[in-house]
Amino acid sequence: MKLIQKTLFSGNYAFEVKDDHIDVIFTRRFKSVKTSIPLIDINPTPQAITPGSAISFTRQQDNFHLFSIISNKPDSDSVQHFIDHLQQAIAKHCKFLEEKKSNIKAYSQRLTPPFSGLVQIAESEFARALTMDGKTWEFQHLLHILDHENKSGKKYQRRHSHALTVDQNGLRNLVNNAAHSKVDDSLLKIAEFINDADFPFAPTDRYEYWLLDAEDNAPLALMFSCSSEEEISSFPDKTEWTALPAAAMPIDKTEEEKEQNLPPVNYRVEQMVRARAGYKPMAQWFKRQQGDNAMFPPLLLREEWPNETQADLCRRYLDRQASRLLMLQNLIKEDRQRLERAAKANVFEVERFYPFYPEVIDQKLMNSILVEARLRNNAEANDPRAVQNRRDGVLYQ
Repeated sequence: MKLIQKTLFSGNYAFEVKDDHIDVIFTRRFKSVKTSIPLIDINPTPQAITPGSAISFTRQQDNFHLFSIISNKPDSDSVQHFIDHLQQAIAKHCKFLEEKKSNIKAYSQRLTPPFSGLVQIAESEFARALTMDGKTWEFQHLLHILDHENKSGKKYQRRHSHALTVDQNGLRNLVNNAAHSKVDDSLLKIAEFINDADFPFAPTDRYEYWLLDAEDNAPLALMFSCSSEEEISSFPDKTEWTALPAAAMPIDKTEEEKEQNLPPVNYRVEQMVRARAGYKPMAQWFKRQQGDNAMFPPLLLREEWPNETQADLCRRYLDRQASRLLMLQNLIKEDRQRLERAAKANVFEVERFYPFYPEVIDQKLMNSILVEARLRNNAEANDPRAVQNRRDGVLYQ
């Protein structure tokens, strides 16, 4: 749909409505200037309509003037017909964007084993994108396994293939150059969605697989979690809990531990959890209901231990994991406050994961941590290739 308006002294204007934008072309003395304005940005209701005057269209967000149309050139009926078409195009495009967004499921899930944080996931019927920190996004094609490929015979079975990995600049480039991109459209739709999304996404993994305490059969340590009962069959029947390895999360030893040449704290915590699970360890799936938090360790590992040495090892392990544990939802104030204080020892990890903290208790402390991280400017802090930034867990589904 195109409208051309000619004036004797001011030059000529051409307005052309495309699928997702309007081109405004001004021509004067054989020179043309074209401006493309996204339909999503335009307020469909013009500011004023007075016979013989200009009709002003503004930006939806802040009422900023975008362009004007003369109300009677070439005639009032043609102008009104064009405006009607423009308004319909804006409404149609807005509806299309809403439908496109509604077809993408956005959620977060604990990344295990071992627990290494919450992964943010945007998923459609054809693809998904994942990130641990928002700085690096991994895009994957979703492939449903056909019946003859499903050798395990499990009901819920699908696989994903890596498509591309991008940083924040790469994500913006995907969105801005979508019209000329060779990237699959299913990936571009997800890129557009997460580019405008609010974080963190709500967690949906209410189904939890816990290693049990041999003494009282109470949950001892979280092994897996997932979002639906159908997914459970895709996880192995595992009864060995693993700690986040020292290579990814080093924990300082005391002088006494160094003198005795003791193994890393991570390994010793792993061993004491294994011993507490007993000779024939058992694990069980639970469906978490609202209000039943009392029986489950809030930091995903039971903290009550029979002797002070074990309690100290557990505390040191969880304190070192604090920057990742702060991504958990529904922590009580005291636990979150304790983790914020412990996380101060690892400012680069806090800076990495901070965008996905659902709540901050001591904002002054958190600001000082973030400032220190920026001032120290660790070259490896945001490098996805660095060992401390790797994605240690496995998403079995």
